[in-house]
Amino acid sequence: MNTSSTPIAAIFTLALTGCNDSTSYPEHVDITGPVPIKNTSPTFFLGVSDSPGDVEAVNIVFKQVVLKGDTNSYFFDVAADGGYRLVHLMEYRGAKVDYLIEEQPIPAGEYQVCIYIQNNMEPNTNGSHVKTRDGAIYGLVIENESNCGGTVAAESDTGSFVFAEKISINELPRNYAYNSNRFVADFDLFKGLQEPVGEQAYWSINKSSVVLDYATKFSVIWGTVSDTVMAECEAAAWGSDFVHAVYLYPAFTSFEQMRDFSLEADSSTAVSPITASLVQDITDDDGNIIENFYVVDVYVPGDYNYQDLGYTCLAQNDELAVSNLPTDISAPFFIFASTPESLLIPESFVGEFHFK
Repeated sequence: MNTSSTPIAAIFTLALTGCNDSTSYPEHVDITGPVPIKNTSPTFFLGVSDSPGDVEAVNIVFKQVVLKGDTNSYFFDVAADGGYRLVHLMEYRGAKVDYLIEEQPIPAGEYQVCIYIQNNMEPNTNGSHVKTRDGAIYGLVIENESNCGGTVAAESDTGSFVFAEKISINELPRNYAYNSNRFVADFDLFKGLQEPVGEQAYWSINKSSVVLDYATKFSVIWGTVSDTVMAECEAAAWGSDFVHAVYLYPAFTSFEQMRDFSLEADSSTAVSPITASLVQDITDDDGNIIENFYVVDVYVPGDYNYQDLGYTCLAQNDELAVSNLPTDISAPFFIFASTPESLLIPESFVGEFHFK
């Protein structure tokens, strides 16, 4: 860590995680429990959500994390040897955690957060990159010229996630059993990952698709989709290529209003989702599918939210720049099933809903 001051009031930790802690998940979901307090330590978590239906892998090379205070800045390396670190984001969906920074000392106070990654415009696996379902490799960049200092900020291949709103790192009472002063930067790749434009050989991440807030502001809805529902959806569609996903919509969105991630939606008759999660095949030791599982990370900025869920088997046709309709010949999109009424989701909550 590079810093210009020495007083220590707290411990700083940065991790990759999908969402909140809980013990109510099914057994096949990896869960990390509450983080014990060590020397009144706050903890900072970096969360990642799902990717679009036509993407198989999203890999980001992290370079550095910077916390910028009013008088001092703190630069954190993300690898033990001071180098960069490639993280396979698809491996850390849901509640799985991968630590980038663990228990680094930092004074309590308010800080602006910058997360630096390596931009890669070439179709190779040497840097940040995307692999699509057809096996093609593309580069990956975050197009943002802002920064808050650091030793890598001026490098030509540096991209940055800069969060304008400061976070508060607080010294916690020593009688706290667990660290309640944690934060999550949640990457909504399903909405924020954008395809190459024109002759570009790289995908890009929309910086506005990343939310930074207290860990308690993130909840989880998990569940399953029955084989019957999936088969009926495929029969209602046409074609032979299907990608199954569950979409999260704003409160009181009716089944008829549910649309894809289109910039043209969000009207009285068409509502765009907030985020989405791919349906994953859960298999037994012999490779047989025993469950069709999904988990959606839910951002709850207040004390609670009302949300609606919709299921589709046509997520591969969801394009951000185009409104795909059920009547489209080449790339139809529709929601096949939804929650019968809006779900009440408090903060720091784990709930379940099953499409049967």
